[in-house]
Amino acid sequence: MPSPAPADNTRFQHLPDFGGLDLLHYRYDGATYSRHVHEGYAIHVIDSGAERFHCMGASRVAGPDDIVLVNPDTVHDGQEEADGCRYRGFYPSPELMTSLAEAFEGNGLPWFPDPVIQDPHMAQRLRGLIALLEHGDNRLASDSAWLNVMGDLSRRYGRQRLETRAGGADHGAVRCVREYLDAHSSENPSLADLSELCGLSPHYLNRLFQREVGLPPHAYLVQRRLIQARRLLLAGLSPTDAAVAAGFSDQSHLHRHFKRALGLTPGQYHRAIHRNSARSYKPPCRPAPYTAVPIYGNETP
Repeated sequence: MPSPAPADNTRFQHLPDFGGLDLLHYRYDGATYSRHVHEGYAIHVIDSGAERFHCMGASRVAGPDDIVLVNPDTVHDGQEEADGCRYRGFYPSPELMTSLAEAFEGNGLPWFPDPVIQDPHMAQRLRGLIALLEHGDNRLASDSAWLNVMGDLSRRYGRQRLETRAGGADHGAVRCVREYLDAHSSENPSLADLSELCGLSPHYLNRLFQREVGLPPHAYLVQRRLIQARRLLLAGLSPTDAAVAAGFSDQSHLHRHFKRALGLTPGQYHRAIHRNSARSYKPPCRPAPYTAVPIYGNETP
């Protein structure tokens, strides 16, 4: 357990709907971790400063953009090596990592032989994954990023090699998933839900869907929600009500995607539509004089 640290040094989030995953942003600020183990994995990225810890029989140092990978039931400690050490990460359970392996041709939990990995590009991808998981407004996006990022991390740095599982040969799988997303665009399904629906593995379905549709399932779902939100705005709903009814987490979420797609905000769209529809039509006081116009150049009416 760490020594006591100010509350503002820690930002913690528990995701019960994502395999009970724990997310953590932490700043050492003089605190130290005594020797301890985790039931699951400890995976984090150093944002600034440096961390020193003892793990797997040796002293390790991780600096900015380094990735720390601690396996389950592995004794380790931790302290600040350089001032201002901050990291962000998560603690996936063995069950969650087993589910990851099952999406590929894996036959067991990944084991990371190197506690410190120097891979700035992968570190940035992990940061992006954490940001998606923290917001949690699109489960398909979180699932897709989890499979892609954690699958690559396990393939590159784990001892167990993960290969893509081809899945079934159902040519109607993509059509089935599209029809489901069209009919349930306000819901927030997971890749596992869609996988069970069509009989393909989650990772294979994600790749197949993107290849045939041009968008991964989570991006396709956002577009369906945008279509529904636009219809609701046309029907008179406020941007706030339209966002919730269409399946967006809140108005700011709709605002971001709507402006990116249409070039104006939902509020601007709503005001323009209903300002124009509120104007009553008034005919001119005097009809304009009728002038016959030839249909063809040399004809007279």
